[in-house]
Order: sequence, then C-alpha cells, then structure tokens
Amino acid sequence: MFKRFYSSTPITVIKGDHSALSSKLSKQLDTLISKKQLPLTVKLVENDNEKIIESLKETKTGLKLTPLNYNQSISINRDLKLNGKLTFFKSKGIPSDKFQNLDFTILQDTYQTEFSQQEHELVSGTDKLTELLKVSNRQNFESLHNFIFNYAKTQKPDNYKDSKITVVHKANIMKKGDGLLKNTFAEVAAKKYPELADKANAIIVDNCSMQLVCKPEQFEYMVTTSLYGTILNNIGAAMVGSDKLINAVAFNSDDVALKNITIHEPAVNHNELIKEGEDYNPYILVKSVADILIKSGHEQKGKELAEKVESLLKSGKLTTDIGGSLTSDEFINLL
Repeated sequence: MFKRFYSSTPITVIKGDHSALSSKLSKQLDTLISKKQLPLTVKLVENDNEKIIESLKETKTGLKLTPLNYNQSISINRDLKLNGKLTFFKSKGIPSDKFQNLDFTILQDTYQTEFSQQEHELVSGTDKLTELLKVSNRQNFESLHNFIFNYAKTQKPDNYKDSKITVVHKANIMKKGDGLLKNTFAEVAAKKYPELADKANAIIVDNCSMQLVCKPEQFEYMVTTSLYGTILNNIGAAMVGSDKLINAVAFNSDDVALKNITIHEPAVNHNELIKEGEDYNPYILVKSVADILIKSGHEQKGKELAEKVESLLKSGKLTTDIGGSLTSDEFINLL
C-alpha cells in the first residue's frame, strides 16, 4: 500500500498590528488547515518590512491576519510593485445586510495618486504651509484599466459584453491628474476592448458615492485611485453590513492571472476600532484561504471552502458582531 503525498503551498502569514488578535487568528488558521487537510504550509513572519518582503518573494502568497498601518502597507506594496487592490462586495443574506443582491468589485491604485506619500512642509510656524503631491503616470493607469477589463471577461465569459465597467475620478477639478486617469480609461476601452467600449462609463467620485447607495445595481467593476477606492470600500462595507465581511487582494496589475505575488487581506483598515482581546469575525481569514487555494491550483478545495463559509452565513450561523451568538472559534469548528 502506497502513501499518497500532496503538494503543499507555502504562504507568508503576516501578523498585522494586533498581537493578541493575530495570535488567535493564527491558531484558527492552524485549526482550519489541520481539520480540513488543506495543502498549505504556514510561514509566520513578524511585522518587519524586510522579513515580509523576503518571505513574499519566496512564497509568492501573503495572508494578513489583521491590518497593518497604512504607511507600512503602502511601503510593502511599493517595494513589491503591488500597484492594484481588488475588493469584493456581495450580499451575504444575513440580518445586518443593508441591501439585497449586491455584487460589485473595486480595483484601486495602492501606492500612487493620493497615497504617493509625497508630503512637504514649505513654511513652518504660525503661517504653516504644507504641500501634498498626487503622483501618477500613464503606464500605471493603463495597466490598472487593462486589468479591470480583462477581469470582467474572466468573470463573465459567456456574457462579458454586458459588463458594467466604471472609472471613478474627480477630473472636473483635477484636470491633469484625474484627467489622465479618465482619458487613459477611455483609450484602453476603445483600442483594446471595443466590444466593451459602450459599457465603459466615467463618474465623478462624489456622485459615485451617492449613486452606489441609491442604485448599486448600475455598478459591477470599478477602477479608481487610492483615496477614492478607500472611501468607496468603506461605503461598500457599510452596505454589506460589516467591514469584517469584506476581503481584498493586493497584486501587480500586469499579472492578469494573479499567479505572481499576491497579498490577501482585510479590505478596510480600522485599526483604531479593534480592541485587544475582543473576539474577531474569522470570515475574511477563511475567504482569503479559499482564494489562496484557488490561486495555488487547489481549485476544488478552495471552492468547497468558499461555498461552505457562505452557506454557514446564509443558514444563520453567525458570530456575535453580525447578529449571531457564535464565538469565532465555534464558527471555525463548524467549517
């Protein structure tokens, strides 16, 4: 009788800024891998940029247990050229749902535009004068736009021509910077995806914020800057019913198949609201693990895990933060 060996995918697990919470999530990850016999090998790293980057270059796949502060996340993304972040919004069929039938995706820039970190104090003292540079370039925007059109085609292979693809901008005020964002979107649509050009729309960010809440069905795939994406992510989280139900993945937008370095993480970063010792909804952890399995070639196991966690929510098996009575450990054990 021969013993069957399964290939195991190494993943870089990043603790994040909350040590007690990350320790608990780390144990839940170990439990999930062990009980479900998932082909993953955990490489836990400290919150040190050099160690994180070194490990990610080796494993190609990262998992954040809790959010890192914005500056550290931006620095890691910049060093690894992870210029895009996809965030996924879908109604869960739970009591805290504010809307039914939500299903849209936001692609945002991660380290250019408003998150370029180019701030200067020009005059100090009582007449203090500061300057913030919003740095962007055509190549980055073209890459992001190309990705979102490709992504729409992969998500809807049979009817992708009906995809609603939207660039969110403020070009009415920032005519150069956001004008470049808007214009390159139209150019990419016309030159590379003429069959989708009629479905490619542009909308001003403040109008988008209102329209997303008033008529969310008009949006499917959005592409935007770092700040606008962060704002829309928070609006979307409120619409779904909890920021603990929104996962994201950071990547290089030239990597259309998402086969190179990716970091799977909580989409919304509210570090200041997370209290040490409090229980934490493990949905993002589980959904991220499912996405990692699919990325690494274990598609069946990944889809099974994703379907299981969604079915638990729909059946009313909920943690306390979203109207249920389960602890996070109890939720993990149900998987």
